[in-house]
Amino acid sequence: MKFLGKQAITGMFLSVSICFMAYGNRIALIDGTHSIGAFGNSFSFRFDTEPILNYLPSEKDFQEAGEQVALISMNQDREELTFFMPLAVLKGEKPKRFIHQMNVTKNLPFSVHVEAAKTPMEGLRCKVSFDPKIVGFKIEKFVSPKLEHGFTITFYRRDILDNILSGHHNQTIIRTAYAGQKSDPLKKKYA
Repeated sequence: MKFLGKQAITGMFLSVSICFMAYGNRIALIDGTHSIGAFGNSFSFRFDTEPILNYLPSEKDFQEAGEQVALISMNQDREELTFFMPLAVLKGEKPKRFIHQMNVTKNLPFSVHVEAAKTPMEGLRCKVSFDPKIVGFKIEKFVSPKLEHGFTITFYRRDILDNILSGHHNQTIIRTAYAGQKSDPLKKKYA
């Protein structure tokens, strides 16, 4: 498969996004939260309707090698990813304050920066930057108990995950997981 280039990706992106423009509705960011957990940090964004979340590859993401497209190694100091939410807008002061606070946070092994965009169409651009040697990254969509659609960006601390996966604490985790279960010799459960 040959990489078609920046123009082809932009063309495909615009054609998909223009279909959604026919509705004429904006997708309002109504709330955002930041939480710090034992395994890392997460940023959640909630919208009034289901958001469209497109990954925008940068030119440095790909290198052409004959007929194949290869991803560049993540051995860089920081990995930078850009996502675009067409037709998304900030609604109210609470999400504006959340975005401002998130954008000014510095000196962490990760950052999330959200800004309004006018090109290739109106929407919100979300730039995620992180040090892949220190944190892992995951993004996933969700529907809240209040039926608000959104997505969460999570940064996992690699040192803690590596410690768990190394085997030192596996037996403790397994014992804790099965501590509350009654033993039934006919029904054995395995981890």
